[in-house]
Amino acid sequence: MNLPKSAASPVSVPMHPVDVFVLLIDAGKVLLDLRAGTGYADGQWVAPSGKLEAGEDVVTAIRRKAIEEIGVRLAGDEPHFAAVVHHRNPEHGRIGFELLRRR
Repeated sequence: MNLPKSAASPVSVPMHPVDVFVLLIDAGKVLLDLRAGTGYADGQWVAPSGKLEAGEDVVTAIRRKAIEEIGVRLAGDEPHFAAVVHHRNPEHGRIGFELLRRR
């Protein structure tokens, strides 16, 4: 079978950073964290977040970041999937997983 030249050429696989966000909602209020001392988005209010570490799944990363960032331990049945977002810009792309705990 002859493939078109573009199809036969090796394709590079994107290596996007994977971000995780924990959305904590209680009585209609969303908990935000003021970023400081990180070198990225310092001074902005954001959902507690971080990056997936090597060998880590998304839920484990969310649980780790909830403890590290805001001292919250999520229960065994928490969090729940909320959304996944693919960000693209000229420098790079990112994948963001948002998980939710609602009370």
